[in-house]
Amino acid sequence: MQKDGRTNIQASLERLGMYKLMDTVKVDTTNREVGEIVDEILAIIDQDIKLTHCSSQGIRHNKGSLTEKGGGR
Repeated sequence: MQKDGRTNIQASLERLGMYKLMDTVKVDTTNREVGEIVDEILAIIDQDIKLTHCSSQGIRHNKGSLTEKGGGR
């Protein structure tokens, strides 16, 4: 049984490394309602769209606030 447990942990660590290399977001769906999961995914997409838009407009994102490049705090 320990060998299987170690194999599972090793596989999980390998997947984690793969997710980091892929710049992938993993959403934990354990014991959660579908609506809650969908809301989280939509929030992630919305945040990514805002950051992409800001980057293309020459605006930088700083810990919850947006500033134009070269200015701000």
